Amino acid sequence: MSSVTVGFTASFPHKHLTKGKHTFLLPVEPEVERLIGAVVAYWGAYEVRMNSLIWEFAKAMQRTLDKDWDRQEFRRRKDTFKTLAVAYARLMFPDWEKKLAQLADTSGDLHWRRNVVAHGLYAIKPIPTPEGQLSDYIITSTGMVKGKPRSLAIDEPTLTKLWHDIAHLTGELMLFMNHTGA
Repeated sequence: MSSVTVGFTASFPHKHLTKGKHTFLLPVEPEVERLIGAVVAYWGAYEVRMNSLIWEFAKAMQRTLDKDWDRQEFRRRKDTFKTLAVAYARLMFPDWEKKLAQLADTSGDLHWRRNVVAHGLYAIKPIPTPEGQLSDYIITSTGMVKGKPRSLAIDEPTLTKLWHDIAHLTGELMLFMNHTGA
């Protein structure tokens, strides 16, 4: 059995750690940790606004929402959003009908990516090098998406793009809200 030595650095502020307690350390650079937080926080901002619009669309069109609709899995809420948003836009803001449908569709793709970042299993994968040399590595996160494992690289380029894509998605939703007074 061969072994690979991987060198990585990570930091963990110890101000609030308790002596004698075990601690889990995720071996990622501080910038990557920051980006993970940005992905999670910006996704939360999107979902809050999407839920708000679901409520407003249903109220404006006198539609009844399922009990605990706001506790349903994202896919169901996204589908409800798309149905109500398209119907509302068709009546009130026809120029937005296609755009709101696209936002709902885009959110589905970004959602699985965010979930893999937030809830996936992180792994360090060494990059093969000649035997005996310190190996570089990549960090991935793997989660189940529609019953199949999906993985993402946990690195600055991947997380920065995901964060920016979520920020653009939320910005487009905010533009609609500002445009309509919602």
